[in-house]
Amino acid sequence: MAFLTAFMLLFAGWADTKAGQKGNGQQEQHGLQVLSSPDLVKIAETWVEAYNSAHPEAVVSLGLIREDGMEEIIREAGKIALVSQKDLTALNTAETWCMVVGRDVIVPVMNSNNPFREQLLQQGISPAAFASVYTSAGKPAWGTLLGNNESAPVNAYVFESRTCLSYLAGFMGTEPGRITAGKVEGKDEMMQRIRNDRYAVGFCRLSDMAKVEAGEADAGLCLIPVDLNANQKIDNFEDIYACTGDLSRGIWIGKYPRNLYNKIYTVAGDQPSGDPELAFLEWVVTDGQKYLAATGFSELVSSERLSGIERMKRTAAPLVDVPVKNAPALMILLVLGALLAGVIIFYLVIRITGRKSEAVTKKSRPSYISGAGEVSIPEGLFFDKSHTWVFMERDGKVRVGIDDFLQHVTGRITRVELKRPGDRVRKGEALLSLVQEGKKLHILSPVSGIIQSHNRELEMKPGLLNLSPFSDGWVYEIEPANWLKEIGAYVMGEKYREWIRAEFSRLKDFLSSGLKPVDIPGKEPVLQDGGAVRDGVMELYGPEAWEEFQSQFINLSR
Repeated sequence: MAFLTAFMLLFAGWADTKAGQKGNGQQEQHGLQVLSSPDLVKIAETWVEAYNSAHPEAVVSLGLIREDGMEEIIREAGKIALVSQKDLTALNTAETWCMVVGRDVIVPVMNSNNPFREQLLQQGISPAAFASVYTSAGKPAWGTLLGNNESAPVNAYVFESRTCLSYLAGFMGTEPGRITAGKVEGKDEMMQRIRNDRYAVGFCRLSDMAKVEAGEADAGLCLIPVDLNANQKIDNFEDIYACTGDLSRGIWIGKYPRNLYNKIYTVAGDQPSGDPELAFLEWVVTDGQKYLAATGFSELVSSERLSGIERMKRTAAPLVDVPVKNAPALMILLVLGALLAGVIIFYLVIRITGRKSEAVTKKSRPSYISGAGEVSIPEGLFFDKSHTWVFMERDGKVRVGIDDFLQHVTGRITRVELKRPGDRVRKGEALLSLVQEGKKLHILSPVSGIIQSHNRELEMKPGLLNLSPFSDGWVYEIEPANWLKEIGAYVMGEKYREWIRAEFSRLKDFLSSGLKPVDIPGKEPVLQDGGAVRDGVMELYGPEAWEEFQSQFINLSR
């Protein structure tokens, strides 16, 4: 019955396509129209002009979005909207596709010769302390910001623009009308005032500070760290102000105050699949990024660009591209028959080979894990701090896999990228990649040597790493090259359990460091009492958090 239903659906789809072709005649070829919200017209014009210049064969035009017509316009084929984050909130985001392509960021800055610079770099300024200065009726003293008796006055400045005042009001927890700092009209005046006054503070665009750092603008300014938790010191999770590059990455990861920046999105009714849309969007997040600074916006970090491209290209491709126009009836039936046969074969293969994968999916996993006691630690295995295990077989080969802690954190693994037999690896170098719907971790090798074999089952059933990381989910057999030296770095038994306890403590700090999970109702990464972590917690986070996890939990093991 299922096969008959599949055949009827296939035939109905062919009939609809044929009827549509007869009714509409030859399909028209359309260009792409980029629709911009009023506040982004300048960058939209720049992008469209530059793209058309670089691609003379392209037909990309620019239009303006009516404030009351965005929802309807973006659902039209061949149209992509360019909107800011505040505009996106007015849309039904559950039924739209969107991708970040830039940011509007303002950052706190001071004179490079500020006499309190070293203290400020160590302790930062909290949002509440900024508010006490920016809403003061008089001239507050520097002691207000530093928590001491310094009497020199703080000269605070702000852009006289509705957007900037809105950013600062949200950051400081006040109303725009209560901000009393000195108003300046443009970036040049703002930067010049701070350069000329070593007691001055203000907020500039991140793109302008990047130009200062690159030597494209006069020096004399430096960033002020934000003390998010108001403890008068810059903790590790707040340490993103050494340069504008570090700050850009911190913004992407979620360590910068959200009220001080606004994302720029491209939006469409459905995930873009046509060549004109994909080509333009890929250009925007690659070559088009250099045009953002000229209009006051900030570029995406390189990893964010790659993540956006990979997500954009995850478009379902048709099983077969069937040219049905003017095709003989017999040929059509043969194609449909082939499709039906493919469906049957696919169904049988899934029934025969998919049982273990189904077991992985149906495996009973605890909703939350509270610590090392719930992590499997088999006896006789050596563990490396790259979250891998090793075991020497009788023939001298070393079997390698990932530990149970790692699979509990990542959640379901959807794909594994492996090296091949014969490849030479060194301890501390990338050995395999764990992938979950485009998000990726590069796992480092615990051993040096030559790969003799790899677990072929993982290519079809990566979930074995979740179900059975120590047996069916093994990854490689390696001929070791320096075993006697490298074995000294491994731990096992109770020492490994103590280390995993410390890793759980670090994980909870990591999840509380300002990283923002994807909004999934009913799923929180940590229990309210802070005592347990949701199993598969990284499923709730985007690729930026995976990169930060890579940096803090995998790369530090080198």
